[in-house]
Amino acid sequence: MVNELSRADKHRTTQPVHPVPERMHLNIGPQTDCLFRRSSLSRPRGILEPGAELVRLYVKKTGPNPVIDVKPSFTIDPAINARLTLEEFLKRTIRTIGLVLVQFSPQAPEAQRILKDRSIKL
Repeated sequence: MVNELSRADKHRTTQPVHPVPERMHLNIGPQTDCLFRRSSLSRPRGILEPGAELVRLYVKKTGPNPVIDVKPSFTIDPAINARLTLEEFLKRTIRTIGLVLVQFSPQAPEAQRILKDRSIKL
């Protein structure tokens, strides 16, 4: 992980945090001249790109002017890349920094209490 971040940050550029869709919910509203059949996720979990198809709706046309009201809602996880959420990155970073610091000096009682309160295992 550190190697990947090091390669990406050679010139001290700001590294983006990407939105990754985690969960979705659809509210299917009124339907005119059509019947909602089912929905399916269009692609596996990955970084959200503009114009990306997140879900596909399957509807049966029953009349000349099909209209369906759909209100989607998505839960987005911020991520460093498609495999690593921001939360997991921060946990790993805190754990790694703690391991490095322990090698150079004993932990102060206050630091031990903070790590224990946050359930961070070194």
